[in-house]
Amino acid sequence: MAQTVQAVLDKLADGRMSLDEVVADFAAREWPALARRATVDEAWAGADPEPPDPNSWDAVNADPRLTADSYQQLAAAYTQARERR
Repeated sequence: MAQTVQAVLDKLADGRMSLDEVVADFAAREWPALARRATVDEAWAGADPEPPDPNSWDAVNADPRLTADSYQQLAAAYTQARERR
């Protein structure tokens, strides 16, 4: 079984995977269908108490360790994988 998105992000953060390796993983990954997340207003109102799914793009959006450049590269790989469907 493939590692969760969160596990891959953790390895990137602690240097066990390079950004290029994570980009390749994201491009090859079978991403789950997009789930509806709460809007910002709903989240502030307490309507979205669940942490992000550790195996979804929400985990990427919630990760403060990513730089703008790494986020953009991961987003491009995610888009590439989603377009394959």
